[in-house]
Amino acid sequence: MVKNTALTVLFVLFGFSIISAQEFSYGFKAGLNFSKVTTEDIEQFDGQDLEDFTQNSGFHLGAVLHTKFSDYFGVSVEFLFSQKGGRYAYDGPSYSRLNTFLGDEQTTKFGFRTMNLNTSNSYFDIPVAVYVRPVKWLELSAGANVAVLISSTASGDLVFRENSQSEEDAFRGITLDHRYFSDEPGDSATDNIGSEIRVINGVSLKLPKTSTAYFDYPQGAETGLYNRFDAGVHAGMKLFINSSLYLGGRVNWGLRDITNDNVDRSLQEKDGVDLIFRDDKDTNLSIQASIGFSF
Repeated sequence: MVKNTALTVLFVLFGFSIISAQEFSYGFKAGLNFSKVTTEDIEQFDGQDLEDFTQNSGFHLGAVLHTKFSDYFGVSVEFLFSQKGGRYAYDGPSYSRLNTFLGDEQTTKFGFRTMNLNTSNSYFDIPVAVYVRPVKWLELSAGANVAVLISSTASGDLVFRENSQSEEDAFRGITLDHRYFSDEPGDSATDNIGSEIRVINGVSLKLPKTSTAYFDYPQGAETGLYNRFDAGVHAGMKLFINSSLYLGGRVNWGLRDITNDNVDRSLQEKDGVDLIFRDDKDTNLSIQASIGFSF
């Protein structure tokens, strides 16, 4: 409640400043994002972390509006296309639902998973900030932002080894191609790209060469891993090369859980035939480096 109130106050402040400001200006900015997902709950086995969250890079681009109350103080709002996300790795005990060759029936295999995934979440991002100019060449700012997720994809690779298999006989060469808003439960790209037939313990298994976002989910399961809306706070600075051109840096801290708890499953274990979903909080953290121009 406090977080939502603070965001509302900031956006009302900007709306009021548009009406009452003595000077109005605009500009453009572009630059790089260095982002990762932070979480409060990492899966473990025998005291060892099974998951690793690291940063990836993307870009941002958009327009900036300023309302100036004096030479030292004002409010700004930005309208940005901004790529966030992060890199994710999993290495340890896990499971996989695979199709049998005869009858295309599905069976769950337990074993060990090694997976690397690079996620790109593209947002329409609206940061609002209060800024101060202690000197002409320096601007300090802080504020809040709201964002709408417009695209969510990931790519990577997967190796899976059933408990009865040796390291040399593991299922390799599985490409991950995730489209979180359009992929269907139990779906794979087998029909388009082909599959590999492997016999393990007398069972012929059809292994997809490309696996989609919800391949291990049962038919009819809920999809949409990432939530559409995000909000957070930020702080940054700008160094003005001249009266219009500047270099900027900013840190953005997400406040909302970006994953849907009804879809965010555990990779470590299942409850019989049912998936186990994770009631944890995953948030965006990103650093922006920008170059911009104000008119």
